[in-house]
Amino acid sequence: MQHLFSAAETAHAAQRNREAIGYLLDILRIHDAHCPKAYYKLAVIYWSASNDAFSVRYCSLAARICRLHIDFERTNGTYEELMKKRGYSFEYWYYIFIGLIADFSSRLEAASTSYKLALELVNSKNIPDTGYEALLNLGIVEMNNNDLEEAIKLFYKAYDVETSPYYRSTCLNNIGQMYAFIIC
Repeated sequence: MQHLFSAAETAHAAQRNREAIGYLLDILRIHDAHCPKAYYKLAVIYWSASNDAFSVRYCSLAARICRLHIDFERTNGTYEELMKKRGYSFEYWYYIFIGLIADFSSRLEAASTSYKLALELVNSKNIPDTGYEALLNLGIVEMNNNDLEEAIKLFYKAYDVETSPYYRSTCLNNIGQMYAFIIC
């Protein structure tokens, strides 16, 4: 599955969005129909291509899937076990998707609250997620709120927790843009 994520990242970086979407849909079809990271990347690709309706649809679907898993696994007492086994927390991703929906709708305060709740999970519980998505998206919210210094701090934190060169370059690009705004 990781090779498909890498192929999707490479295609998206080269602006071959259809190809990237194909790889992500393969992940959902073949490997993990409920993989939040694949839904997240699909939403981001559609958002970057100005297809807001698809972005919100993917986020809404993914948030519902996450909520169902959280409720089911908690009532059956298996949430922590399964979270470690699959390598991600549905609760973390639920807050990310709720934040993205608010973010895409320009409800920045609601988006900020959701991303901060996701970060609280990373900081307070033993979950496998790093918080990269929450930090990056919270940085973008702060950028949109014109708090450029806070945005820079968040992008540096996102850079520090991420290992993928592709996503680290996104952080550096955002940091560079913030410094360009400050200088100008």
